[in-house]
Amino acid sequence: MSPHLSPARRVRTLVGVTVGAAALALVAACTGTPTPSETTGAAGAPGGNLVIGMTSDPNTLLPWKATQFQAVNILQNVYGTLTEFDKDLNVVPGLAQSWDPSADGKTVTLKLRTGVTFADGSAFDSADVKSSMDKIMDEKTAAVARTSLASVASVAAPDPSTVVLTMKSADASLPANLASVNMAMLSSTDTDEKLGTTPNGTGPYAFKARTPSQSLTLQKSASYWGTKATLDSVEFRVIPDETSIVSALQSGSVQMAVIDDPLVAKTAEGGTLKVAKTPQLSYHALQLNARKGDLSVLIITHKFAHVTKYADDFTVLRTGKLVGQGRVADYKPSQMAEMMIGNQTTATIASRTNGHPHVAQL
Repeated sequence: MSPHLSPARRVRTLVGVTVGAAALALVAACTGTPTPSETTGAAGAPGGNLVIGMTSDPNTLLPWKATQFQAVNILQNVYGTLTEFDKDLNVVPGLAQSWDPSADGKTVTLKLRTGVTFADGSAFDSADVKSSMDKIMDEKTAAVARTSLASVASVAAPDPSTVVLTMKSADASLPANLASVNMAMLSSTDTDEKLGTTPNGTGPYAFKARTPSQSLTLQKSASYWGTKATLDSVEFRVIPDETSIVSALQSGSVQMAVIDDPLVAKTAEGGTLKVAKTPQLSYHALQLNARKGDLSVLIITHKFAHVTKYADDFTVLRTGKLVGQGRVADYKPSQMAEMMIGNQTTATIASRTNGHPHVAQL
């Protein structure tokens, strides 16, 4: 969600419906007279500060355990990964300049960038990679990406710029798996207790300050190995209601936000704000346990629906107004009713027992 990251990171941060992303200076300039902390630099010029509105405070500052949208978007600006994704989702070098598998796929040799430092000034090297990967693979760590390293048997650091992975089996997905912020490389000397309050990474931004449930501020990292961030600082300000975020955008106290509700996003269109829509790799799933007795008509109420499907004992009825977001994916009702659906959906699922429908409402 940071407005100026290296191209490899930008695709992972700008998701959902973004308000004000097309021209940050334009939003600030057209919404009254902002305070210095709310002002970005002139268009195209480096410097300035950005305030981003978000609905929730990050629930963790530990990248290995982050699954919440807000936490992931903040931490991926602070921490570096061995590989990254470019704008077309190709895997490109990150902290690892190269990764070379052996002919039989039994080993993978990673060559690391030299001269990389963490935000606290300590040097990054192979010892940090080995420490990070060993801890991620350790079940006691409870890392959410532990299974991404299921094919790795051991990690060795023969010299400061080289890491050798011994594989249980060849794994073509490994380079892509290493690009997740949940696979961030941490300093071997840091602890969970320390990082839980003061993140310390190799990314384009460094942690500056946090007021729980109110705001978190990042500052530009002068020692970042890649393309330097344009902004001097970014404040993530907590505003629980998206409608209130739009009001803050219109007043100029916030310059950028991610809006999930398409109806709220429509209220931001026009006037002084610009709305940019980008697809996101996400889905909403409804799962029913068919082993817990007879299923009945279940009404899951959101706001729109459009398609009727009949299969086995299940009927999916979507009615109402389609806002143009999301789609219905195929599912196997013989196993469980699982639908991948877009935002704001109304679904009715029906089943029959002995040919007679049973009705229950959620």
